[in-house]
Amino acid sequence: GRGGGGGGGGGGMFGGMAPPGFPGFMMGGGGGRGGPGGDDDDFPPFVPPFLRNIINMQPGGGGGNDRNRNGNGRQRRLNTIIKPDGDDSGDEYTDSEEENFDGVCTGASRCAACFRADDQTDVWRRLVTLPCCGTDGKEESSSTRFCAACMLRMATVTRSDEPGATGEYDRWDDERYEYPVKKFYSKDNVETESRRFIECPRCRNLLLVKMMGLKLIPSDDDTDDEDACDCSDCVAERRERRSNRPKTKSAVDITITKPPFKLKSWYIGRRKGIAKLLWRLIYFNHGFINLDALGGERQETNVLKLITWGVLQRVPGKNNGNIYQMDKKEQALLAPLFRLPKNASDKDTEREKELYAGTMMDTLCASYQFLKAFRIDRSLRMLNQLGVQILSAMGQLPRLPLSRGQAIAVTALNIYLISMILQLSIVLFVYLFFFIAVGSGVCYGVRRSKKAKLELWQQGCIVLGVYGLGVTCYAVIRKLSFAMLYGL
Repeated sequence: GRGGGGGGGGGGMFGGMAPPGFPGFMMGGGGGRGGPGGDDDDFPPFVPPFLRNIINMQPGGGGGNDRNRNGNGRQRRLNTIIKPDGDDSGDEYTDSEEENFDGVCTGASRCAACFRADDQTDVWRRLVTLPCCGTDGKEESSSTRFCAACMLRMATVTRSDEPGATGEYDRWDDERYEYPVKKFYSKDNVETESRRFIECPRCRNLLLVKMMGLKLIPSDDDTDDEDACDCSDCVAERRERRSNRPKTKSAVDITITKPPFKLKSWYIGRRKGIAKLLWRLIYFNHGFINLDALGGERQETNVLKLITWGVLQRVPGKNNGNIYQMDKKEQALLAPLFRLPKNASDKDTEREKELYAGTMMDTLCASYQFLKAFRIDRSLRMLNQLGVQILSAMGQLPRLPLSRGQAIAVTALNIYLISMILQLSIVLFVYLFFFIAVGSGVCYGVRRSKKAKLELWQQGCIVLGVYGLGVTCYAVIRKLSFAMLYGL
C-alpha cells in the first residue's frame, strides 16, 4: 500500500524490514511508497494525516517488485538504447556514393523517414507492412512507408519522464489513487525493453513492437581508469552514475503486430479520463453507444482517441453521427479490469456509486435528447439501458455484458416496469383530479346553496356528476395508455 515497501535502493540498514503501511524513509533512505494502490486506511492509527500526505508524495526509490516501475506506481522511463544489429547507418541518414537517387521520381519505394531504398534482403532496410492500415494490398499502394530500422528507432525513442507529456496522471493528482484509475497503475510491466507501444505514423492506431534477440553492448565507460580515486565515496558515486547511465543493446529483428485488447486497455487506461470512459462502455449495448451518454462534449476528445486506437467504431449511416459501436468480445474483456474485490474499501465502493450515478444521469439526458428529436425508438433504447444500469447497481444482474437471452429477459422486465410506472402516474393524476374537482364542487355548492337555493339532493348530484366525469376520464385515459404501450 502507499507508504510501505521499505527503504528502496539500498537505503538504511533496516529499510527492507519496514512493515506495510509504515513510512519507509524513517527506517531507511529512499523508501517512499512501496507499491501502487492502497488507501489511507493502510497507515497505522498513530501516523497523523499531514505525515501521510508527505509519505504519499515521496518520489520513492524503487520499492516493490516491479522491474519497470518506481515506488509511486508510475512506470519508469525505458531509456535503454536499442540499435539494429548489423545496421551501420546510424541515427541519421548520411548521403554516400553507394546510394542511388535515380529512382526517386520513377516510383521506387523508399522509407519516408530515412529515405533509403527498399531492400527486402536486408533485415533493417526492408519496408515493413503496418498491420493497422497496410493490409489487403494497401501497403504497396501507399506513398508513405517505413523501414524496419526507423520503426525500431520510433519504438525506442527516449520517453519523457513527465506524466503530462504522455497524457498520464501526475503523482500528486488524487484521482490517480482512486477507483477506477488506480486499477491501471497497479499493472506491472505493461511495457518492457523488448515490447513497446507506438502509434502508427499513418493512422495513429496503437501498435506493439517486439524486439527479438536483444544483446547487451558493453560500454567503454563501464571500467574505471587506473588513476581513479579508490575511496568509498568516489567508488559509490561512479557506481551510481554507471547504474543510471542508459544501457545500449542490439536487436536482431522486430515484429509489428496489433496488441491484444486487454494489454492495450492496460496501456491506454493510464491516460487522463480514459479509465472512466472504459468503465462506462461496460454498461451500454455494444452496438448502440451514444456520445451524450458517455459524457457529451466534455468526453468528445477522449472518444475520438478511442476511435483512433481501435476501441470504438463509428456506426455507418448519415443519421448516426454520435452513435458508436465496439466488439462484443472486447467489451466482455473490459468487465474484469474494473471488478472490485469482496473486501473492497468503503472509498472504492462510494466511488463506484458515484460513477453509476453519473452514468445514469447522462443516459437519462441522452434519452431526453432523442425524445426532443422525435426519435422515440432510440429514446426507449436508452431507457432500456438505464434500467440495466439501475439493476446492475442494485446487484440484481449477473456480470456484464449479458448474453442474448439475458438481455431479452431484462428488456421485457424494463418494458413491464415502465408500463407500471406510466399506469401509476395516470392513476395518481386521475385521483388528484378527483380530489381537486370534488372538493371544489362541494365548496362551490355550499357557497351557492343560499343564493341559488339548491337542495341537498341537488348538491349531491353535482358531486356525483363531477365524480362520474372523473371516472369516465380515467377509463378513457387508461384505455389510451394501454393502446399506446401495446402499439409501441
